[in-house]
Amino acid sequence: MSMLRNRQMKVDIVVSMFTIISMLVVGIGLGCLKVTLLIGAILMLFIGYHFFVELRRYKTIAKLNENLDEMLHQRRHTIFEDCEEGELAILATNLNKLVRNLREQVDMEQLSKKQLADAMADISHQIKTPLTSINLLLSRLRKDGLEKEKEMEAIVEITKLTSKIEWLIYALLRIAKLDAGAITLKQEEVSLALLLKETEEHLAIPMELRGVQFVYEKDDSIKATIDKSWTLEAVENIVKNCMEHTPEGGRVKAEVSENPIYSEIRITDTGVGIAKEDLPHIFERFYKGKNSDKNSVGIGLALAKQIVNAQNGTIIVQNRKNKQGAEFCIRFYKTVV
Repeated sequence: MSMLRNRQMKVDIVVSMFTIISMLVVGIGLGCLKVTLLIGAILMLFIGYHFFVELRRYKTIAKLNENLDEMLHQRRHTIFEDCEEGELAILATNLNKLVRNLREQVDMEQLSKKQLADAMADISHQIKTPLTSINLLLSRLRKDGLEKEKEMEAIVEITKLTSKIEWLIYALLRIAKLDAGAITLKQEEVSLALLLKETEEHLAIPMELRGVQFVYEKDDSIKATIDKSWTLEAVENIVKNCMEHTPEGGRVKAEVSENPIYSEIRITDTGVGIAKEDLPHIFERFYKGKNSDKNSVGIGLALAKQIVNAQNGTIIVQNRKNKQGAEFCIRFYKTVV
């Protein structure tokens, strides 16, 4: 970078030359040439030192600009290391922070694009399968015709597949809203026993059809500061998952407790439990374990976890110790952890 590019530098040069020439003219006019020359020499030394300092500063700025250009074009990945203490060092540090933050944002954007692409591929696959089945059944009904009994079976199957697609779209929209931060979760004190009571009411028919009993603790004193409707959906998804993995005659149980740190809902079942290899992936979107129901789309638990996490909570899953079945622990912390 040339110093003469800077307008201020040009002004400094002109002012310095004008000052020196003016002093010489005045000194000659007054007959004080020796004193004038001495003062002029001292002044030239100060001006020379000034321009020397400015030259070093401009060289440092030029180096900063070169480093920044290389970093922006991914040809340089190191920080600015050539600056001494002072304002330029502070500027170099802030530029380095800015570039690092920009890189992190770019990395996050790339990761988000990849996650979106993966999610779209999963969604396409999940929806394509039931749609293909529906089309085949409709084709058979139109072309071949079926006996009355088989026709009713086909209609029932189409209804199930349609419900599956409807649930998938609903859950994906909920997850998309949470991902985008487009939903403001309410913060109100809610009885955990009330959540379990409403869960029982909403899942009463599926529980009865499967022959599974749902029991829960009715202690209204234990509360948590949460969004009731969203948390209810999370709890229902977990209870429903437990129900689907519990054989007829089994039981799903929910208990509530609290301590100075968190309020907890502990949900257990008497089912087959979760395979060891499935435990690390149980909350991943579209993941279906080896014991999953054939109609499962693998998104209910992922939605539940996202809802709980968005409210300063956690979900832990494990197999029951020395007992049959799985155990889910939902904790809502009273302070930020």
